[in-house]
Amino acid sequence: MAELLVLVDLDRSGGVALGLDVETGRQSQGWDGKTVLIKRVKPDGAVAQWCHERPGRVIEAGDRIVSANGCRGDALQILAECQKLDKLKLEIQRARVVAPTATPAQPTRPPAEVVEEIALKFSEAPTAAEAVALLRKELSGGAIARCWDMRWGAQALLRIAQRSTSRTRKAWAKDPAVSELVGRLRADISRAEDMADVEAALMALEGLKRLGVAPSAAEVALMAKKLREPRQKIQSVFFPRNVCMQI
Repeated sequence: MAELLVLVDLDRSGGVALGLDVETGRQSQGWDGKTVLIKRVKPDGAVAQWCHERPGRVIEAGDRIVSANGCRGDALQILAECQKLDKLKLEIQRARVVAPTATPAQPTRPPAEVVEEIALKFSEAPTAAEAVALLRKELSGGAIARCWDMRWGAQALLRIAQRSTSRTRKAWAKDPAVSELVGRLRADISRAEDMADVEAALMALEGLKRLGVAPSAAEVALMAKKLREPRQKIQSVFFPRNVCMQI
């Protein structure tokens, strides 16, 4: 059976977000004053990346942080430790015990011609509204949902951003379908290896820039490493002047 207690060792000194939604209020249903209840694990945070790098190790909603850097028994102290941008050692109590499963095979990517066909649909959308409508339709169960690929996802985000106006840009950035698209892209940026994926990641960052959505410090550092360019250059090209970075 899988372990009841998971030990998570993270380094947030680079500014990467922990990527957890947790209960923080004394009046919250899941608040016990001693541990911190995890409500959601975000796909682009440090905890999700830790799990991705360790197949079979799972952190999910319902689990509880029982210790942070040795602090235990006081939920507020645990929260304070979790907010520090430094090395972080967590003890997480699993909400349920699950039988270990075999390491899943990497999903087969759709053929290049399929990716190109899907990307073309988005590139030909005359307005942001029509691009988002296509995204909603396909993410809800159409062919695109079964043929996800960062290359067409980046084209979709860029088209939505290109066809947005200064008045509609913020609204589209908050749209649930666009938020899901951004989440998928950010999860894949960290896994970009070949040049086609790196180019798609750069296109996705351009789309984020146009929508006014700041990248995380980890995303900028990762793309700088892959392109062998200084981090400051990547940041200045994609997110100049007044765009603040998320932590």
